[in-house]
Amino acid sequence: MSSLLTVYLSIVNAAYAIITIEVSSKFVELDRTNLKISCLVSDNSLNSLDVIQLTREGTNIVSATMDGKVFWQDKMLETRSDCNASLINVLASCLNLTIPKTNVIKGDMGVYRCELSAEKRDSSLYLDKSGEIFINITEKYTKDTNGVSGSTASRSTLREITVLMKDWKNQHLLEIVMRKIC
Repeated sequence: MSSLLTVYLSIVNAAYAIITIEVSSKFVELDRTNLKISCLVSDNSLNSLDVIQLTREGTNIVSATMDGKVFWQDKMLETRSDCNASLINVLASCLNLTIPKTNVIKGDMGVYRCELSAEKRDSSLYLDKSGEIFINITEKYTKDTNGVSGSTASRSTLREITVLMKDWKNQHLLEIVMRKIC
């Protein structure tokens, strides 16, 4: 029974995506929410990992190599964020980017994706991309309805619309929330 269980676990493990992207929140408020993005790799068919690359809007922003060194392509992002990586184990490797809430800017909004370059057990090159995640950066504000009278500002109302879309590459249903401040 235990050998059957071992075979079953191996088959299940091979069915998962090799590289995935995770975020702390798809909706980030300026000065209120940290932005955390992780590229996660897990696959037992790989021999070694060469590079994990994080992109925003198709542009490379930061990468990590097999020795765990981080290379910044977006030098401005480097000055206001932190990135660490571990590519030692093919079953649990990652690249983690954190932008503290005080350093998040509207320009951080966009579509993020992780990319992987690795070597398979048969020594062939393997390239993979995660699904895409759109991160929305919002700003909460108050609107003074009484002009110069000095009265207390009243809060704006927030309206939300949820739209479901299908990610055709990964066959997942995506939930997109549109917000409007009135």
